[in-house]
Amino acid sequence: MSLHATPSCKLILLGNGSVGKSSIVSRLLENDFIRVYKQTIGVDFYERLLLYPRNQSVLLQVWDIGGQNIDSKMLSKYVYGSDVAFLCYDVTDAQSFGDVNDWFALIEKNVAVYLIGNKSDLIGNRVISEAKHIQFVEKFGLCGGFCMSARNGDTVLRCVYTAVAQAKTIRISTEELSMYESIVNANSIQLSRDDEPRTKFADEIEEEDRRAKERRDVRDRFACIPSICSIL
Repeated sequence: MSLHATPSCKLILLGNGSVGKSSIVSRLLENDFIRVYKQTIGVDFYERLLLYPRNQSVLLQVWDIGGQNIDSKMLSKYVYGSDVAFLCYDVTDAQSFGDVNDWFALIEKNVAVYLIGNKSDLIGNRVISEAKHIQFVEKFGLCGGFCMSARNGDTVLRCVYTAVAQAKTIRISTEELSMYESIVNANSIQLSRDDEPRTKFADEIEEEDRRAKERRDVRDRFACIPSICSIL
């Protein structure tokens, strides 16, 4: 099958800055994703040809909107035409989970939506339980949900291959999906913080975190100011 005849699938990652969207994409890049271009308006765009059993394939297009504020006027343009949306939150950050509702409201009705809880490796710091995660998926009738770790690669590729297969009606069994999990884990190397290498994506990830922290600081400052009505 030629590349032109291969079906495409647009995947968009939504969620607060600092939840690890860029980290997830960075992990995917380690597994043969390539950056196509970087738009000046703030969207990183990536493509990868996903190969499935029985000569099935899909051209995956990944859109990472980085630390875009949910009030950004450009968001509707980014979301338009998506086949799959990952609603991302940080399992150690209750605010990021609470804001998922707002991100969900931006998505068109015909998009396959999955709830993604990142940083699942930080077990001791987790504040969003698996039960809450499942409850959200069921309440809003999402296509599914995954908890993953962009840091060690746990579940990342399996999640992507599963979501795309369902969106494009690709025939693949649970056993066949498990091989994508093993590929990620085989490429993962556990390092201490002292000897963890700095990747070329680190600056982008840190910038996303910095912008998110600035927004939280501003929000917290305004929250501490008594309203005029209460003073009067």
